[in-house]
Amino acid sequence: MESRTIPIESDSLVDLNVRSDVAVIFCQDPRIRSCHKLLIRQGLGLGEKDEEYVQLPVLGGGAVLAHPQYFASEFDLIRTSLEVMREHFGVSRLVSIGHERCLRMSNFHLQIDREPNPDSALADMLTVRRMFEERSALSQCPVRKMFAEFEIRLDVILMKFPTGNELKYLVID
Repeated sequence: MESRTIPIESDSLVDLNVRSDVAVIFCQDPRIRSCHKLLIRQGLGLGEKDEEYVQLPVLGGGAVLAHPQYFASEFDLIRTSLEVMREHFGVSRLVSIGHERCLRMSNFHLQIDREPNPDSALADMLTVRRMFEERSALSQCPVRKMFAEFEIRLDVILMKFPTGNELKYLVID
């Protein structure tokens, strides 16, 4: 066994007083990893430091919230993460990002719908927005219950699949 060391350029890697009021759910698709950073930093203005927001990478991104009955483990991960982040770090805003041509969600829709639908990414993100707006503690939908329990603001974004020299996205309100 060999012990190794990495030099640290700053005073400390650990900030015990960090507060992040924003959590961002985004897809882990490696094809668009740099697009997410660009969207989060320049489109949403969350700054240059990753510490300014809580990162919640989930295969399928924010679109999995539209189908909690099929993505139970992802939903549980998001819910648990939000509970901890809200309690310990002050998260009060959730940014839910989905993207076009998501392989995870495309495969899901092919299994459920039996045919490809180019508008399924938009439909999923519209469903997430509607669930938030219609939240009710009496609802049987786990996403609506989660939104009802948390005092949280939701931003829903659909990122267009990048083409050329532009990154386009829709803010769904």
